[in-house]
Order: sequence, then structure tokens, then C-alpha cells
Amino acid sequence: MRKAFTLIELLVVIAIIAILAAILFPVFAQAKMAAKRTVAISNVKQVGTGLQIYVADYDDTLPRNDDCNTELMNKSLSGVPFNPTGAGCTTAAGVNGFLYRKNHFTWQAWVMPYIKNVDIFFLPTRQRNETAWAQNNIIDQFGLNTGLTGALNTYGNATRNGAFRNSWLGGQMTAIPSPSEAMLLMEIGGAGTPHIQHATVDPFVTVQTSYPVAIRELWRYKLMEGTAADCVAGTKGTVPDNRKTSNGMVALGFTDSSSKAIPAQKFLDRTPTYAEFGSTITFPSPSAAFCTNTGGNIGISVAPNSSLNYPMWGFGQ
Repeated sequence: MRKAFTLIELLVVIAIIAILAAILFPVFAQAKMAAKRTVAISNVKQVGTGLQIYVADYDDTLPRNDDCNTELMNKSLSGVPFNPTGAGCTTAAGVNGFLYRKNHFTWQAWVMPYIKNVDIFFLPTRQRNETAWAQNNIIDQFGLNTGLTGALNTYGNATRNGAFRNSWLGGQMTAIPSPSEAMLLMEIGGAGTPHIQHATVDPFVTVQTSYPVAIRELWRYKLMEGTAADCVAGTKGTVPDNRKTSNGMVALGFTDSSSKAIPAQKFLDRTPTYAEFGSTITFPSPSAAFCTNTGGNIGISVAPNSSLNYPMWGFGQ
């Protein structure tokens, strides 16, 4: 009577198990990413709903305020002294930065009263930036499209250059065409910014009009594989980068509070080319804007061609 497996039989069983593992592990990884993406889309949806309630409370006006108050999203920072005319508001409070300032860099604070749960602003598909969180900032998660909302930089000095950056659509929710297609929120991993940058027509003065940075070349290397050097050389830039996207997908929230994830290439297809945009980048240089700019706002020569049929960016009225 046989009492044990032979060595060859054991090796065959081990080989079969290894083959099955090699087949199934990628499937499990994909299923795990799909589950995380579902939660991410749900989070964006909930914030979109919070924005709808905010707009209802503020006469149809999208959030763009600039203020300084004691409310903190990161409650562990409550021991840092509050000084409305000094550190934490008008100057940086050391490693805690401008922790009490509320503007487009901390836009989540405007929606927080309607969300009640700060964890909603963090996506399971993205790593939390602890350095930013120590400054009461949430970055590299999903950002507010300041090209649609506009932005203020008025606290402490309402006459500084760039104090008023008014949306070309007026900054009101009902003025945005195609609300089910116009992007208000976007997953922005690795950009080091909490909001979607906007463009303003030079010169840099107190009151300006803001437009979406709807330029395909600018977004290509924020989503696709390739370094700044690749961008300059025009190499790579055709395959989604899983570190910049969620396994090739980008979660979006729309003006009507709906949300979904779309492939990175489809995002680019729904974005005008630089030539179609119809305005020259004046600051920084086009090469710097496309290849090394991580989220700073863009200066342009004239208003872009908003009559183009690119509703994701609010164009095509």
C-alpha cells in the first residue's frame, strides 16, 4: 500500500498550484482595483452632491471664497495658535503652512459642512500625502475645476494682482452648459495640487477672467507614461501611467453631481489640442507648462476658443 506521494507527484502538484496562482493573482489584483475605483467614484459623487447643496445655499454661486478661520479638516492641528493677521493665515506657520486659510487650495473646507466626513475627500486609489495633511491640505486626490468656479486671493489684500479670478461663465452653476458632461471634479494623482489649475489672460492684474486649462498637450504627460524629458523630446506619452491614473482610468465628477471613471485616452480625446485652444501660453513657457508645471496657473494671450464642442470643459455653448 502506498503511504506517501512520490517526489515527482509533489513537484507536479506544486507546479499546478504555481500556474494557477500566476493566472489568478492578476485577476484578484484587478478585482481589488475595481473595488477601490467603485469607492472612489462614490466619494466623488458624494462631494458632488455636497457642492450642489452648497450652491443652493449660496444663490447658485460655486465655491471660490478666500477666508481664514479656526475650522480645520485635520483636527489634530487644533493646538496650533490661530492668528488671523499672521502665521497660518497671511504667512506660513512653519511646517503647518497656511493651515487656517480657506481658498481654492483648501476648497474641501467649503464643502465639509455638507459632507461631515473628511475621509470622503481621500480616494482609496491614491496614497495620502501626509506632509500636505500636516498643513490642513488634501492634495493628489481629486481637485475642483477652478476654470469653472473661478478663484479668489483676496484675504489680507483685495487689491493684489490676481485677487479676483472670475470664471468666464460667471461662476454660477446654472450657467455651465451640458451639466451632465461638464467636469467639476477630477482625480489628480501625483500633481502635488489640490485643485485643477486655471488659465487667466495676461497681464497679471487685480481682476482677471479665469478659463479651464483645456489643452491636450498639457494633460498628456500628467496621465500617460513619460518623464519631463520625454515630454520635451516628444517620446512616450501614449500609454496610461498607473502611477498617475487608477490603472489607466480617471475618476470624474460632473456639474450635475454624477460621477464615473473614464480611460485616460478618452479624457485626452475630450480635451482640445493646443492649436484648437486658440490662445498662446504666455506664462510659463509652453514647454514648461506642458512638461514641468505641476499645477500652477497658466497665463494666456487671449480668451480661448470656447465655441469648440468640448463639453467636458464647459466649451461649446
